[in-house]
Amino acid sequence: MTQASTATRRRTTRGVTLVEVLVALGLAALLVGGTFTGIGMVRHARLREGSTLVASAVRLAYDHANATSRVTRLVFDFERGSITMQESDGKLFLQGGRTGGAAAANDAEKAAVEAGEEILDGPKRARPEFREVQRSSLDAVAVVREGDDPVKSSGKALPKDVRFKQIEVQHEDEPVTGEKVYLYFWPGGQTERAAIQLQLGSEPGERDLMTVAVKPLTGQVRIDQGAVAMLRPESDEEASDVE
Repeated sequence: MTQASTATRRRTTRGVTLVEVLVALGLAALLVGGTFTGIGMVRHARLREGSTLVASAVRLAYDHANATSRVTRLVFDFERGSITMQESDGKLFLQGGRTGGAAAANDAEKAAVEAGEEILDGPKRARPEFREVQRSSLDAVAVVREGDDPVKSSGKALPKDVRFKQIEVQHEDEPVTGEKVYLYFWPGGQTERAAIQLQLGSEPGERDLMTVAVKPLTGQVRIDQGAVAMLRPESDEEASDVE
């Protein structure tokens, strides 16, 4: 074999090896990119799952109020990231403030109720007390957050990495971003207007936000991408337009 043909074969061998390396690197990049894409899809699937959970809870509470003829409410717990359904045998006259006219459930709510009633003149209506609804899909024992530690609690927990961003309900003047929020349902088919915003992770982008909007008369829900504020009509005519 001549010296020239040997050199040519060596160059060919090096060329093939280089091509193989480039192909291998390309495949590795595709695999890594596909892995990160898959992880992102799984995380966003949790956000959709959380939105569906909220929408299902609204429908469940709406139907429960009609079926039992009891005032019903959903409890959205920011700290624990959970949803619970409660009911009352009393009548609820919706009022402004944290409890919406119900009896206080803890010391913080009691102080808020007392402060609000000091402003009111004349007789004060009795505030109904609520208890958790048993034997429903929202009373299962779930692992929820309490600070940084998982604990067991009644209610339905949001999916991993999904949390409430802010919640607007008709009886609250401003959006709520902490503690507990109540959304009420009455027998005969009526609820409050509401907008429940969910976020994915602690620093969400626009694609990491979804909003569940609730209509007041029908209890129908709409799931929107992004953070959508609740419409607050200032008159009956505007309320009709919103519907």
